[in-house]
Amino acid sequence: MAEELKLSIMTILKHSVPIRDRLFADGITCACGRPLNHNFWCSARWDAHDMPRGRRPFPEPQETLAVNALLRGDLVADIAKAVGAGPDSVWRLRRTLSDSQRAERALAMRHRLANGRGLQGEALMAKIEAAVSRRLDPVLRDDVISEIYLAVVEGRVEAEQIGAVVRSFVSRGMA
Repeated sequence: MAEELKLSIMTILKHSVPIRDRLFADGITCACGRPLNHNFWCSARWDAHDMPRGRRPFPEPQETLAVNALLRGDLVADIAKAVGAGPDSVWRLRRTLSDSQRAERALAMRHRLANGRGLQGEALMAKIEAAVSRRLDPVLRDDVISEIYLAVVEGRVEAEQIGAVVRSFVSRGMA
């Protein structure tokens, strides 16, 4: 829209709010700017009903179950199913663990791998190799695969996170 009108994006943003407010006051559009009574997720309706934004904390028994499962070294997907929450909520909860709890979780994950629970050995290596691009220089690719494998075995990275952390390991390898 800015290109068609030959205006800067800031100008469009500056003047769109008053226009949207006027259309809402006239009953033409919703407060979010979409047509009245639309069927999409709506920030205006969300705010009108005082619905909470951001992380919604687990109820106390579920949070305790989730933290105990994290400290046992259980997989995030399994924890999410057990407590009836989404995996993103469990990942957020995992990020709030103290340093001593993170160390305890890393140790539990190492024990889990040593006892044959979860991915290990060739299956883990195959998952890592599938996640790392074959377009990389072969030497760099081998280094990245080795670093990710070591991080998983040490408990710094979980097997579920491999796909998400490949880019950061490649960047470190190229530095």
